[in-house]
Order: sequence, then C-alpha cells, then structure tokens
Amino acid sequence: VDVNVGYATVSAFGAANVYKTSNGGGTWTPIVGSGLTAIPQVPARTIVVNPADTNQLFVGTDVGVFTSIDGGLNWYRENTGFANVSVFSLKISESVPYKLFAFTHGRGAWVTNLADNGILNPE
Repeated sequence: VDVNVGYATVSAFGAANVYKTSNGGGTWTPIVGSGLTAIPQVPARTIVVNPADTNQLFVGTDVGVFTSIDGGLNWYRENTGFANVSVFSLKISESVPYKLFAFTHGRGAWVTNLADNGILNPE
C-alpha cells in the first residue's frame, strides 16, 4: 500500500526479530512489543500484512505464528489451530475472503480464514 513501508524478520535467538521501516529502508525500528505481549525472542522467518487492515501483522517463528493488531506494539500467539512449530512461510490469499496459510517444517501446511474485520476465523 505504501512503498516506503517495509518489514524484515531476523532468524536469531535472544535478539529483536521483527523490524519496520517507514522511510523506504533509511532506518529500521524493532517492533517486538514488551512484557507479556512481546513476541518471543526466537528466530522469526516470515511476515505478512493483512491486506484488509495494515495494522495487523502475522509472523512465523520457530514456535508458531504470532499476530499483532496494532502494528507490532503487542503480540499474541495465533490460536486458531496452527501448530506451535517452526513456520517457514506465511501467505495471505489475494482475493476475498482472505485466507492465511502457514507452511511449517515437519507439520505440513495450515490455513484459516481472515474475516472482513481482520479477526481470524478457524475453518
């Protein structure tokens, strides 16, 4: 939506693992949350943005999928049936109704619906 906004994930332990740029890559800011709503400091391998709500992010990590509905200020474990295993790729379908796909290492592929309001709906 905005050519100046981008996201990056870092595959490392004990470090900030999700970053955002708002100026085309000139500077990068960690968006990992804090306290109980911080994303775990484990390898993050993939990130996607909800096309219906650009404040909702999904990140695939070594311990499953995490989501933020406020642009990365707070993170929550995805709990619509995804396995809590390494997620190497996430994809959101290109047409409505949107679906979130998670591709894992050793546990197959998972899918869930995204409702119009950005909330996940299990299939």
